[in-house]
Amino acid sequence: KAPKLRVRSRSVRLGQPLLVSATDAGSGIDPGSIRASVDGELVGAQLRRGVLRVQTGGLSAGTHQLRLRVSDYQETKNTENVSRILPNTRVLTGSFTIR
Repeated sequence: KAPKLRVRSRSVRLGQPLLVSATDAGSGIDPGSIRASVDGELVGAQLRRGVLRVQTGGLSAGTHQLRLRVSDYQETKNTENVSRILPNTRVLTGSFTIR
């Protein structure tokens, strides 16, 4: 199964990271697979103790669009030859507000 992702709060203070709970009951989340973008631009994201910290530095106050893609270690071992099938990858999209 794909990792589970849940945004902890849809509102963060200016300059603070957006926190996302990230868990995987199987092989564990592969930190090298994490891809985060805000408003279509790649941003940094670090995983520590089941929490992804998505960087928001440089963003202005207001509503922003998040896209987060995370895979587990098993995904890199899968040998499907169909590139669109990623059974162990979770994609989270949504909006959040910087205040």
